[in-house]
Amino acid sequence: MPIVKLSISDLRLPVGRQLSAIVRCVRPANVGDIDTSTQETIAIVERVPATPVTAELGHGTWCVFVKNAYFPESVNVITVPESIHEQAINIVIGREAERKIRYETSDDSHPYGLLPRGRLAPSRGHTSSNNSQSTARVANKDMFLVKLYDYRPSENAARAYFSDANSFDARMKYWMSDWRESEPYVPTEVWPGEVFKEHSQNLSVLNLKLDLSKTVRNQIRRKALLRIKFSDQAFSVVLPQISPDEGGNVDPLTLEISYVNERVRCTSEIDRLRGVRLHTTDPKFDAVTQFLADGEMPNAVKVWTSLAKKMLFNKHKDPVAAAAAALVLVHASMGEALPDADKAKWESWLHTLRKDFYTISDGAVGDAWINALRPGDQHVQMTEASLSFELAVRRGLPMFTEAVRLLKRGAEWAFENNKNSDELNAIRWLTRQVVPGNALTTIRHEEK
Repeated sequence: MPIVKLSISDLRLPVGRQLSAIVRCVRPANVGDIDTSTQETIAIVERVPATPVTAELGHGTWCVFVKNAYFPESVNVITVPESIHEQAINIVIGREAERKIRYETSDDSHPYGLLPRGRLAPSRGHTSSNNSQSTARVANKDMFLVKLYDYRPSENAARAYFSDANSFDARMKYWMSDWRESEPYVPTEVWPGEVFKEHSQNLSVLNLKLDLSKTVRNQIRRKALLRIKFSDQAFSVVLPQISPDEGGNVDPLTLEISYVNERVRCTSEIDRLRGVRLHTTDPKFDAVTQFLADGEMPNAVKVWTSLAKKMLFNKHKDPVAAAAAALVLVHASMGEALPDADKAKWESWLHTLRKDFYTISDGAVGDAWINALRPGDQHVQMTEASLSFELAVRRGLPMFTEAVRLLKRGAEWAFENNKNSDELNAIRWLTRQVVPGNALTTIRHEEK
């Protein structure tokens, strides 16, 4: 069976931007079904061919499905020749007129002359110094403000009731009651992004570079919220806490913000903010957060096995990535595809994540769900889950939208009595305010 190296590029991406995708190779059967030779892997997709992925595919026709969280699934038909030599196939994804597949045959084990890559360069568009200085004047930097919050719980003060909060600001204060606002700052750089011509009439895209290095020293005791303010609507995005790389350096975050132009009137039922995409220097972290944006996570087991498991293992090095991995594990555990022995192995790791990182709400949500999914007495399960969900609310706004969704879904089950009715109302309110389809928790402000 020949070795096939697939290099996938996507012309829908801006120059220099990366996405991680699940690549699924299936062979159509004569009866119209798919046979058992289906293969799946994770690939890094850029606008130009990136590091290829390797698969052993028999000769003949194959359908290659490329799935990521931001674009519709692409289906490409390839033909693997009957040959003993290694095959190199380039798949270019884009609009119909731009799609193409190029074949190469080589007996060289490195047909592209590529070496394995280590830590990848920042996944962002072109930002040379001259370009950023000129485009920053074009972009409206006043739209954005980063607010920092320090964890300062008051031991003696009684927690306020959500039912007493009668305004949006008061309700947000409830969710951040153990946090004190620190100094705000504006993004390091803002520059326009790329949009397709057919969408450019009403859609604008801005890229933000955020230097959150000041949050590293006490990252577990600090939260950061990005405020996005339009003339008629406002939003807040919970930003992930940043961990330094192996050299102790901290790379900036890059956010891609897409929104409806302000010259177009949006009714109160329509969100002007259309999307917030997170891009870091870690493609594995980006892959996990991309698929968290999907919601129900149909590929959870594949993402967990390929990417997320190691992130949870390294929880003390990068607790934010571990919290994202915990949410993937919850979805992987909901089905029967994940072995029971594998589930039990990670229960204690999730418990440690919840206990040691006491300001990360997402870890408490993941631990509550894993405990609830474990076979046992239902009353004990509900009691344990309730305590973790209460912790999640106390710790403040979760970083990931999927954590909010799982918090609401779990609390509706665990908070069965009036004891937690106030927390449940707070969770229901937060869920209504969250803009769906984004990996990071994005909250729409209420109209005044």
